Amino acid sequence: MNQTKKKLFFIIYIAAASVFFLYVLFPSDTVKKRIAYNLSSIDPNLSISIDSVNPVFPPAILLKEARFHYINNLLLDVEKLKIAIGFLSVFSADKTYTFKGSSYDGIIKGKGAIGAGDSNGKVKIDANFSKIQIKDIPAIKNLSSNEKFNYKISGILDGKVTYSNNKGSDSTLNAKLGISKCKIALKEPVFNYRDFNFSSIEAEITTKNKKMRFKHCTLNGDKADVSLSGFITLKKNPGKSVLNLKGKIKLKPIFFENMGKDLPANLFLKKRSAQDGFSFKIDGTFDRPNFTLE
Repeated sequence: MNQTKKKLFFIIYIAAASVFFLYVLFPSDTVKKRIAYNLSSIDPNLSISIDSVNPVFPPAILLKEARFHYINNLLLDVEKLKIAIGFLSVFSADKTYTFKGSSYDGIIKGKGAIGAGDSNGKVKIDANFSKIQIKDIPAIKNLSSNEKFNYKISGILDGKVTYSNNKGSDSTLNAKLGISKCKIALKEPVFNYRDFNFSSIEAEITTKNKKMRFKHCTLNGDKADVSLSGFITLKKNPGKSVLNLKGKIKLKPIFFENMGKDLPANLFLKKRSAQDGFSFKIDGTFDRPNFTLE
C-alpha cells in the first residue's frame, strides 16, 4: 500500500471513528437542558420535553417527539425536528439557525436568530407550515372534546408566523393563516343542519401585550360567508381568555332548502341575508362564550 492510499485510509478511518464516537458519546441530556433553557429565556411560560436528541449529517441535531408547552398546556407536538446552526454564526456571538420538522401530518420549517452583545436577548423566528391537520392540534382537540362546546372542527392549515422579542419588552407575534377543506360538525343541528363546510378560511392575526387581535378573518362556506374581527385578551388559564369579537354572516340560497316547514322564518332570513347579512357579536370567555345577533 503506497503512502497516498495509507493517508487516505487513515483519514477515512479517523473520520468514521469520530462520527461513531460523536454519536455514541453525544451529550443528549446536556443538549436537552440547553434547548429548554434557551426556550424559557424567550418566554418563561414556554417549556419543552424531548424524548431523544441525536446528531445527524449534514451537521445538525435531530429532536424526536418534542412537545412544546405554554403554562403547562400542550401547545405543539412535533414528531421530528431537525435544527442546524448557520455556518457563519459558528464564528459569531449572534446565532442563526434553520429548522424543519413534521407535525400532525404536515411540515413546519423556518429560521431563527438569537442575539448577543449589543442585541443580547433579541429573538426572531420565522416559521412556515403546511398541510397541518387542525383536528389534531391540542387546543382544537380539547375544545372539540369539551362538553360545553357544540362542535368539532377539521381542516388543513397552512400559514406563516413571525415572532420577535427584545429582552425586557413584550413579544410580538404576527400570523397569516389559511385553512382549506374545513368542516364544522355540530352535535345539535341548527336550522336542520349539522355540518357546515368551508372551502377556505383566511385570517391575519397579531398578538402583543397579551392581546390577540384579529385584523381580519373571512370564511367562505357552502351555506354561508362569514367575516370576523376584534380582540381576545389572553389569560394564563386559556378558558378564562376574554372574547371581544364582531362580524357578519351572509347566508346562501342553499341554506334555506331545509327550512320549508318554517316559512315565516324562511322569508325573514332570506330578506335579511339578501341585504347586508346578519351582524353578530361574540363576548364572554372561551369557557362561557356568548353569541348575539344584532
